[in-house]
Amino acid sequence: MTSLDLPQVKGRLVVDGTFRVAGRDDLLAIGDAAYVEWQGRPLAQLAQVAVLEAPALAANLVHLIRGEPTEPYVHKDKGDLVALGRTSAGARLRRFLFLTMPRDVVFAGFPAWTVWRVNYLTQLLGVRNRGSLLTEWLLSYFTTRMVSNIP
Repeated sequence: MTSLDLPQVKGRLVVDGTFRVAGRDDLLAIGDAAYVEWQGRPLAQLAQVAVLEAPALAANLVHLIRGEPTEPYVHKDKGDLVALGRTSAGARLRRFLFLTMPRDVVFAGFPAWTVWRVNYLTQLLGVRNRGSLLTEWLLSYFTTRMVSNIP
């Protein structure tokens, strides 16, 4: 088995603005495998970043197959949500969501937890999946787990 000598930064393949590794048309990378710089900083290794990159990579792959010029990726940071416990979370929403706000909106606690849950539900496909998860969440919120300590 041979290895390719490809440019890397901290174990991630360095890609150009169209996700090509070392300028090659036959090797593309996104997500955790790719080192993508945006505004002078590398994009985080988060699922959200990979999900945002995927449609751009797919469009560029179609362009490559058709022999058309590729288009550079434009990252649209949506902010961050992180669950921190049973009813707590942290949130940073990008300012373009609230055009009148001069900065990002950052908040925590129960309101951020509610935004995290609503966002998670909207990402699921199908009414049945959303309904099942919402029912599970409601039951777990109003009940406690019975844990037995058996020596």
